[in-house]
Amino acid sequence: MPETAGRRASLWLSALLLAGGASSASAGSDIQSRQLIRRFNRESAERSFILPGWGQWHKGYRAKGAILASLEAVTLGGAYFTSRRARTLEEKFRRGSASYSAYTRRVDLSNYLYLSAALLWGYSAYDAYLSEPDFSRLKTEVAPGEIRLAYERRF
Repeated sequence: MPETAGRRASLWLSALLLAGGASSASAGSDIQSRQLIRRFNRESAERSFILPGWGQWHKGYRAKGAILASLEAVTLGGAYFTSRRARTLEEKFRRGSASYSAYTRRVDLSNYLYLSAALLWGYSAYDAYLSEPDFSRLKTEVAPGEIRLAYERRF
């Protein structure tokens, strides 16, 4: 059975607490590791609420974060320019030089793009909260009498 990232974090933290002389290794370390992962998930979701993809980037999923941020930028940009074009078509329609159907198609497309951007924004935060951190950048150093745990973060 494959080991989950949360369980790996629990094992890493258990080893750290045992090396530090903690007496209640299993129960205490499991609770602490779950709290640590929950806090990390919350921070990642908050980052994705600020900028879609930032939470995934924070957790170590760089490609996924870049894709989500790019999709959000393209979707919002397309919605903005489509809505500007719809306003231009509305003015032309009022003057009688454009059809009503061309105007409504642009308005509909703009609304769909704004809705897609909102859904993508929500998905990014949801995914950042639920996905496990990438523990491949978790490093340990073993020295006589101690174990050090380090997590590499890059911004």
